[in-house]
Amino acid sequence: HKERKPFAYGLCNECYEEVSTHFIKVSGGLDGGSDPLAFQRAEKERLEKLSIEENA
Repeated sequence: HKERKPFAYGLCNECYEEVSTHFIKVSGGLDGGSDPLAFQRAEKERLEKLSIEENA
């Protein structure tokens, strides 16, 4: 896309939208960055395991 005018971070608008959409899905977005999906899943699994152990 060398002929296109840069939009942000040196990317054209189309590429920027593609990258930012992927970033939001993977990271949980700017607000979700402190609590990413992988952390949420691991925390849920940890709490489920703890609950099973306490009820056994």
